[in-house]
Amino acid sequence: MVMVYHFEVWDYARGENIVLPLKCDADLIERVGGMILPGTGEEVDVSALDAAGRYDPKKAVRKDA
Repeated sequence: MVMVYHFEVWDYARGENIVLPLKCDADLIERVGGMILPGTGEEVDVSALDAAGRYDPKKAVRKDA
């Protein structure tokens, strides 16, 4: 299991911070210079991450389905 978060990161093209739709672990967020958004933590299985270490909540299988 790994804890992933939504985060804010500077978008140089837009000249402003943006929030990406994907979640990442704290180490990856730190490496890209992002800032974790409080209250967005979610523990997921490592197998739910893509090859780059990102988690897409929209692709997650719902537990209540």
